[in-house]
Amino acid sequence: MNINLMPSKQAIATANDEAISVVLIKLEAAVNNKLSNQDLAKLFSSIAINTPIIEFTNLRYIYLFTGSISVLIFSLFNSIYLGYIAVLFIFLSTSSAIFSISLIVIRHFRITSLNQKLQQLYQINLMGLQAEIFDSSDKADELACLYYEFQRGNYSREVTSLHCGVSKGKTSELDYQLIQFHWVDKRVTTKHYQDEKGNWKQRKETVYDNFYRTSILVKLEFGIEVYIYNYEGTYRGVQWKSTSTRFNNIYKVYGETEIIIAKLLKPAVVLLLEKLAEDFNGLNFEFSLDNTLLISMRQTDLLDSSVKLSIKQPAVTAELLLEKAFQPQITKLLSVVDEIGRFSISELRRN
Repeated sequence: MNINLMPSKQAIATANDEAISVVLIKLEAAVNNKLSNQDLAKLFSSIAINTPIIEFTNLRYIYLFTGSISVLIFSLFNSIYLGYIAVLFIFLSTSSAIFSISLIVIRHFRITSLNQKLQQLYQINLMGLQAEIFDSSDKADELACLYYEFQRGNYSREVTSLHCGVSKGKTSELDYQLIQFHWVDKRVTTKHYQDEKGNWKQRKETVYDNFYRTSILVKLEFGIEVYIYNYEGTYRGVQWKSTSTRFNNIYKVYGETEIIIAKLLKPAVVLLLEKLAEDFNGLNFEFSLDNTLLISMRQTDLLDSSVKLSIKQPAVTAELLLEKAFQPQITKLLSVVDEIGRFSISELRRN
């Protein structure tokens, strides 16, 4: 007698689905417990060893659905001959079809919903910031007294959000504030139009232009007065130009003395600022005497939101989580502090 000891495809699919359910329970607990991106990466790495793909097979339910539909069609076409049996078959096949398709949809929604929650948790972890309570207008006025960035807006200005965080640079950890800033310019324009008789006329219209900016405020070990802006303005101090034509086309530099500016903007720092201008729009730097640096830009989101996670591929997700566990964009911006620390900080410290 030959006995087939090999498990059937349906048995394998059932075992696989049970394993997927166990994995999903672990992931749901991890998301609900708000694990860090690093811990999530470790979890996905361990899951990937035994479960390289997280996806229900739904094989038996697909068979059940197609079989139920076939019985339903047969019963409908032969209802005259089958009588009450046809009614029973229609009821049973319809119930089976609804049950199977509902289960497939529920399983799909479970994975999709968990993936969305994972993406949201990734963003929250990426921020790694704590919100501060403040008055939007008062904070804007306070910052306007210290930095040119917050003096913009002839109609209104407000700080829309303020968070504190820590960025791990190459040389040290940097405490910083992430500031979202909204300002409005009011201007009057002349609009030309035709009246009912076809005569050209003009009228005055008030236009409000809204602008949104993001700034990073970081504490330094030195205090100097240097302004590196990407547009012309009225700044304190003398104007300075680099030997790099490209840098001079991007930035306008002012400061207390040319010597101080030259000590700050060593060739390595100049090159770094040129590269940063490729990735960030409207990039400005303000060094202040109160030992702070304000970096401002047009972007309203410094986080790498382009990363799309998928729990269906645990190994890939683990790699992405490890790679993007910290704030890459913020770290990139604050790399200027690392460069200054390497080349200029000893000359810029004041006794």
